[in-house]
Amino acid sequence: MHLYFSDMPIDRNHDRAQLEALDQFRDSVKNMGLYGSFETVSELESQARRAIEFDITSLELAEPVRVSRAGAALSAAYEYAREPDGKGRMRTKRQRIVFRNTGDAPANNVEFTTTSQQEGQDAPILLQKVEPFDLAARVGEFSVPVLPYAGSANQVRVDFTWTEDGVQKTGSDSISMF
Repeated sequence: MHLYFSDMPIDRNHDRAQLEALDQFRDSVKNMGLYGSFETVSELESQARRAIEFDITSLELAEPVRVSRAGAALSAAYEYAREPDGKGRMRTKRQRIVFRNTGDAPANNVEFTTTSQQEGQDAPILLQKVEPFDLAARVGEFSVPVLPYAGSANQVRVDFTWTEDGVQKTGSDSISMF
């Protein structure tokens, strides 16, 4: 069994009794080595995949099989770090949109647009001009600093275009900016 606890920011109007009960449960299993924590959905996905692969290997059930999609497989995720400021308060830092290629072909000249999925709200601001970039097969990664702000959308659609073996391709992904 694997337990994962989110360290993502929570709504200020949360049920404090429920949060306290969760914290007590988390403390009760901490010394048993039964849990992990994550700050982004992609971090949870990565930890869960590693845990499952470890379990399969250590229980000698089988060797993990790496599944790779034919062609480029692009995805986008919002990632950030939480760090204490000078007064000990946790602050969100290094916010970025991370682009990955998990397919078995490189994606060349990748370009993208971001669009709010919430009416009346803008997509977060990109903090640098982004020229077309390449993503290597299976491990390609590229990140862009982003600034979500009060009133910006927390649900964003990312549309991609890229070239693969000389052929123009398109794709899209939806990301949560929280």
